[in-house]
Amino acid sequence: MARRRPYEDLPFLPGFIAEIVAQDPYKGQELSTYARNQWDVDRIEARRQRMTDAEVVEFADAVDARVKAAYEARARWFEKILRAPGNRGRDLLYMYIRHWLASYLTNPRRFLDAVRDSK
Repeated sequence: MARRRPYEDLPFLPGFIAEIVAQDPYKGQELSTYARNQWDVDRIEARRQRMTDAEVVEFADAVDARVKAAYEARARWFEKILRAPGNRGRDLLYMYIRHWLASYLTNPRRFLDAVRDSK
């Protein structure tokens, strides 16, 4: 089996992507149009607009920890991202991070506890 590159040498930075996602308006893009509820999208977007710089950093650090744990565990969802052709892997990671942002904004403690449990 070929040696994997270290996590730090991956071609993308999950924590940086998380900061970008936290600055973009939340539109529920990661959800199917059938599952998307405009009331929930508006509620999450209102919370995103009120995020402090400290919360953005906390979220970005949690995303980085979650992705690193998935990388080290060779989680199937993350392996799919690594093997995707072209920009597909990056786009999938953005989708996951948008979903996690919604989770974080809905219940930060629960999201952070889940990240700690994944290590």
